[in-house]
Amino acid sequence: MLGIFGGAVKHRTATLTNDFQRHDFSTDDWYQVDNLMEGNQRTRIAVTTFKNEMWVLGGCMEKANRVSLYESSVYVYHHLKSSDRWSPRRSMTRRRADFCAAAVGDRLFAIGGEGTQSTSTVDTVVRKTVEELKASGVWRAAPAMSYARSLFACCVNNDKIYVTGGVPSEHGFHSAIECYDTATDRWTDLTYLPMCFRKPLRLAYENNNLYVVGNDLSIVRYDLAERLLTPQMAPSQDPCELDFFAVFTLNGELYVIGRTATSTTKFQKCRPPDYTWMRQPPPLIPWESDYMGIALIKLRTLFRQSVHVKWIV
Repeated sequence: MLGIFGGAVKHRTATLTNDFQRHDFSTDDWYQVDNLMEGNQRTRIAVTTFKNEMWVLGGCMEKANRVSLYESSVYVYHHLKSSDRWSPRRSMTRRRADFCAAAVGDRLFAIGGEGTQSTSTVDTVVRKTVEELKASGVWRAAPAMSYARSLFACCVNNDKIYVTGGVPSEHGFHSAIECYDTATDRWTDLTYLPMCFRKPLRLAYENNNLYVVGNDLSIVRYDLAERLLTPQMAPSQDPCELDFFAVFTLNGELYVIGRTATSTTKFQKCRPPDYTWMRQPPPLIPWESDYMGIALIKLRTLFRQSVHVKWIV
């Protein structure tokens, strides 16, 4: 199941939404499903998934008709429950927006983002059971990234978290790909992207490769075993430049979903090593929103990738 949550409605000042849509890959259909409880419309959030639950963290809410109230609250969507699917969890210690969230083992991480300014800080909470986290889960500081980042890309494989891109940097977007090994509790610089990839990016893992995807659907592949960075030719049936987008992998295929500056929704996939993008059915309701969150829930399997969506263009 692919879930799309929240955002700020385009062309409407400070109008947020708690809208929630999902995509069923078995039928290729889109559905409108349970919205988060009224009063929790938000944007610039982070989302991740863990054991059939979608976690929505932080973001911004409206205050005095302005989207300026940074949030630390956390909510969980229980996909397998028949009712009361949304429930609150222990709030983060910092208010964050434009950040990333990731689940590794029994831990949930909130990484970087913006409060009053971009930050490199990382917080983590141990998630043993739903009941324990609701009652006594405590967020603690984890080692910070090497660079302060907001509006960046993140993905997970096994016990490692990978990040790249984001602002601020003297060239507009960071070029370093960093890896956080949760077993050793250390961040390491892996490589640096070419200048042409200093733009809005997304990141996905598949078969010991990291795929860096630009907002123009360009692709760079980083082989983790060979430590080799290779740009890929990636023609598309529907060339475009995306304002807001996400990337994820499923069954060996690479997917991108997002919208253009004219609010045209794009949903495409390719299958490495053939990097030709092919059209997929668009969402049920055309996107009018910016800054929404997207997460992939793989039933009865562990978290695959989490992304939050918002870029400055």
